[in-house]
Amino acid sequence: MVVFFRKTEFQFFCKVVIAHGVILAAICLHIAAFATSAYAQPPFQVMVKTNGSGDAARTQQTYTLLPYKDRDWTVCVSLPHIKDSYWLAVNYGVTDQAKHLGINMRLSHAGGYDNVELQKQQILECVAHGGDAVVAASVTRSGLNSVVETLARRGIPTVDLVNGISSTAVAAHATVDFGEMGRNVAAYITRNLTHAQSPARLAWLPGPYLAGWVQDGNKGLREALPQQAALIVTSGYGDTGRVEQRKLLLDILKNQSNLNFIVGNAVAAEVAVPLLRNDYPNHNIKILSYYLTAGVYRGIKRGQILAAPTDSPVLQGRIAVDQAIRILENQPYGYHVSPVIHMIDESNLDTYPRGHSLAPSGFRPTFVVHGASP
Repeated sequence: MVVFFRKTEFQFFCKVVIAHGVILAAICLHIAAFATSAYAQPPFQVMVKTNGSGDAARTQQTYTLLPYKDRDWTVCVSLPHIKDSYWLAVNYGVTDQAKHLGINMRLSHAGGYDNVELQKQQILECVAHGGDAVVAASVTRSGLNSVVETLARRGIPTVDLVNGISSTAVAAHATVDFGEMGRNVAAYITRNLTHAQSPARLAWLPGPYLAGWVQDGNKGLREALPQQAALIVTSGYGDTGRVEQRKLLLDILKNQSNLNFIVGNAVAAEVAVPLLRNDYPNHNIKILSYYLTAGVYRGIKRGQILAAPTDSPVLQGRIAVDQAIRILENQPYGYHVSPVIHMIDESNLDTYPRGHSLAPSGFRPTFVVHGASP
């Protein structure tokens, strides 16, 4: 049987055994090294841009995260919210990677996409308490620009996580092109249309209007969807809370008949499943999400949701923290690193590595990691 200890428990254990001789000390250090790397993320495939030029080429590469060692860095992580399993997966990614790197992490969230001033305040407070770098998933594309630029002048780097930040003062990006996510959904719908459905009628619920990922996803889907094959007959924008998405869906279903697809953010897709089942039991509407969450994963598995692309939010969280430490330690890093997008449906659900996209069962929101040596 192998027993795993927390790092702080190893530190106490080593202090005790070192007093009993060199051999025991060596054994302690060997076991500690094994334990801290036992769950290390294996290398994975990413797309990398080496600079911020608009015409810079993207290349597919194998990404290897930094190895563990005691580090004295503190990274401030800021998320829009942790109201759904997507951001819980990001929370897991940044938390677990902070532990593997041996750093301190402090995480805050703004409580929703309307709270940009709160998000700015949270970041500045964390930095004031000793933060060396910032990893931020901004509630709007430009909302954090002034903070990012102020921190850059002070030598504190910001890594853009998931949502997109437009400031050129951003040190690195760990984001996926949600335009590509939208294009993947459009291609999937087109491939799965029947002649009887053409042109298919879509309801589209992308999420909060000002969020960068929503603007990109909206543009990607609309541009890639052939009008002769499918039409977006109605759309609704709003925060990705369940209450807001349910209101939008109820309004759409009340005012639109003969819909073939409901396509939207993951919360809309999750809410649509019981709403259609209970209130519209004879419906023939297919549901798609344009990103993957635990609820969407279950919906695909049960045949309730047709498909979703995944941007691997756990990996994005890992990459962002890894980039921040590489910058602080003057190590080579990719300016813009994106996990490879995969389209998930019932045909490949069981073979896709779910740990790239979903937090483990039982994981709870985590706000502090004490990784560095005291």
